[in-house]
Amino acid sequence: MWTKIEMGTGTPGKLWTGDNFESISGKFARVELVEFHSPASGASTRRLFVAEVREDAPEGIYVPTLRICAGGVGSLVTAGSVTRELRGEPIAPQRKDSWGEPIALGANKPCLLPLLVWNWSGRIGGYIILDPVMTERGYVRHNEVNSALPGYAWIHTYEGSTLSEYVLVRTYQADDDGCLVDPMHTLPIHRVVTSLLAPPEREIEIEEVSE
Repeated sequence: MWTKIEMGTGTPGKLWTGDNFESISGKFARVELVEFHSPASGASTRRLFVAEVREDAPEGIYVPTLRICAGGVGSLVTAGSVTRELRGEPIAPQRKDSWGEPIALGANKPCLLPLLVWNWSGRIGGYIILDPVMTERGYVRHNEVNSALPGYAWIHTYEGSTLSEYVLVRTYQADDDGCLVDPMHTLPIHRVVTSLLAPPEREIEIEEVSE
C-alpha cells in the first residue's frame, strides 16, 4: 500500500520492529506490514517494511497518511505486551497490555492491538495509524486536550518531560465493555509468514493475575 510517511514525536527506540522511517518522513512509500508466526513456540512478531520510496505522490490514487509512533524514550507503547497461543491469533495477555495506562481519553478505551507492532518477545514497539483525524503535539498537557466526542478517542502516544502527543481516531461500539478503533485507521497485513526462526523458541508462559 502507498502511504505518506509521518513520524510522531520522539525517535524510534530499541523495541521498534520495522525499517528506518525517519529518513523518509514526509515522503511517499509503499509499505508492507508482515506478521511472523512460530509454530514451535507460539511466539509472533509484526514488522513494518519499506518496499519503495518516492518524492511525489503516485498519480491517480488516494494516498493516506501513515503516522508512525515508534517507541523510544517518552513513548507510551512499550509497557504492554502481545503473545500468540499455539495456532491462535495474537492477543494481549491482559486487557490493559493492548494500550498501556492511561492511553485513551474519555469514557471508553479503544482496543489498539490492530495498530501495534511488536517483537518476538511480545514487547510492543510502536503504533502505526492510517489517516488519524488530528494530532495534538508539543507543550500540551492532559487537561488542555479537548474531550473526544462519542465515536472518537484520543490515543496518548508520547509523554516526555515537556513534550506530549495525542492522536485522535474514530471508533465504533463493539459491545457493552467498550469500543474498537475504526478499521479505516488500520494498515492491512500484507502477508503472514510461518517461521521457525523465532529467537528463542520457548513455550508461552502467562502469569495468572489475581483480581
